[in-house]
Amino acid sequence: MAEDVANWLNQSQHVHVLNRFDKACNLINEHGAVISIVTAEIGNGPLNMVLPVPALPPITEGTVVHCDHAQLIAPSWVIHTDKAALWDATLPPADNVQFQTIIQIAKQVLRGYPDSLAQPYLLLPASESRFQNTVLRHIAEAAALVLKAIANYDDVALVAAVTGLAGKGFGLTPSGDDWLLGCLVALHLTKRHDQAQLMAQESSSRTTPLSGAILHMAGQRKCSQPWHALVHAKTTEQTRTAIKIIARHGHSSGADALTGFVQMLECLSQPTFTTPIRTEFA
Repeated sequence: MAEDVANWLNQSQHVHVLNRFDKACNLINEHGAVISIVTAEIGNGPLNMVLPVPALPPITEGTVVHCDHAQLIAPSWVIHTDKAALWDATLPPADNVQFQTIIQIAKQVLRGYPDSLAQPYLLLPASESRFQNTVLRHIAEAAALVLKAIANYDDVALVAAVTGLAGKGFGLTPSGDDWLLGCLVALHLTKRHDQAQLMAQESSSRTTPLSGAILHMAGQRKCSQPWHALVHAKTTEQTRTAIKIIARHGHSSGADALTGFVQMLECLSQPTFTTPIRTEFA
């Protein structure tokens, strides 16, 4: 489990199930802090306690879970944590990362995710749902304001732009938050830590508890294993594999995060920044 999960266990007394899926169960404590119990298929993350099982045992939302530093006890299961291996979620330095190669490969991969924020970014064919198209367009417009503020080193504009994006969109972790997550990774890897921390601070308190916790961790340079694999990739094939794993997370969460990551990298690599935003849909 992640080191922050061990700290959560030591600081929690009143815990209940926030939500539960086949491969993930999110717990929230009396301080509003969240961790995720996940299967080995999902793997390591800054909030994750990883169990070597194909699916999690049944438990309903709202169930009270007894917690101490050594175990979690629910009506239908007990998890012993005292011998768990600790995983450091902190992203390593990106001194030898080939960002242009990542951008090129990521754009190719994102073309397979037209229901994500890759649609307005890459001008992919519109969805049959006008509502979805409208939501994606509004998020893309808000995202463009974030990128403009970053490019101009304008922290006042950045705070305003992030406020208009956090918590917006579809999913358990809203699309706007997923996009911001990718931006935070890109900012840290390009050594813009102060702007990343500001973005995380302004966004994490304006969304759902789970999404806010993920953004808070990303502000501290702590991300899931696939992002680590991307930084550690030595070959084009390793880079492509890591990008594909990131993109397929959730329904569109991974693709939305990857879109934010690529757009931020492009923003930081161009002397003058522009981004295409689709304003009309067939």
